Amino acid sequence: MKISKNNIKVLATVMVLLTTAAAIAGIPALIRHEEHASAPVAVAEAMTATLSKEDQAILGEMYTVSHQLDSMTVYTIEGTINVKDLADSTNSMTSSYMYTRSGDQAYYRLGQSEMVSLKELYLAISHDTKDIFLFAPKQVTSPVSVPVEMQVNSLKKEGYKVTRTSSEGVVTISLNNSTHATLREYSLTYDSTGWMRATNMRVADELHPGDRSRDKLIAIQVRKFEPGKAREELLKSGRYLQQKKGVVIPVAAMKDYEMIKDR
Repeated sequence: MKISKNNIKVLATVMVLLTTAAAIAGIPALIRHEEHASAPVAVAEAMTATLSKEDQAILGEMYTVSHQLDSMTVYTIEGTINVKDLADSTNSMTSSYMYTRSGDQAYYRLGQSEMVSLKELYLAISHDTKDIFLFAPKQVTSPVSVPVEMQVNSLKKEGYKVTRTSSEGVVTISLNNSTHATLREYSLTYDSTGWMRATNMRVADELHPGDRSRDKLIAIQVRKFEPGKAREELLKSGRYLQQKKGVVIPVAAMKDYEMIKDR
């Protein structure tokens, strides 16, 4: 993915999806109808139905697993992400990612792009286009933890079919509503240690929610998780920038990169 001012927000959104483990914290936003979306999709009768106590318990389990990172401030997580745009293959992406956090500083890499949030600055680096975007510092915070009961209640009337399967210590919890106007499918897989292995989503096009051929499929795999361990070498400004005659410039390894400062 190439970084430009137009897609920095997109890259940051992907980072949020990854760093909240299962992206489950984003479900309330995904199921909310956007103001600029086209006419709502016809709502299935099931949308008015409430979930059984068994389904509610499964959702509670899903939320509990997905929010393991909420209280962690030092960790590293690595894996792969695959985004398939059914309407436009040029918008599809397959890439590795890595996120490391140490307190109020964090580093994120997605393919050939990096984002670094330090106490003194915030950088977005595109090795494809050889651009370095320099911003004022941004605060690294943990997701706001909403009580599990409230999160379960927010999904009660969304018409999802809830399923839970288990095989050899690996559990998969899935939500499915093919007529949903925003998030049609969601699944979370975790192992016997209680740690997430993967999450998959099918998201409707916000401008054409009734057209399933425009959906986007997002699959996130977790290859490695290291609680309590941060890649401190990536959280140093000297790895990316240096001062020459009082002017901040890229380090020698990126001497050909263009520095773009946010106004």
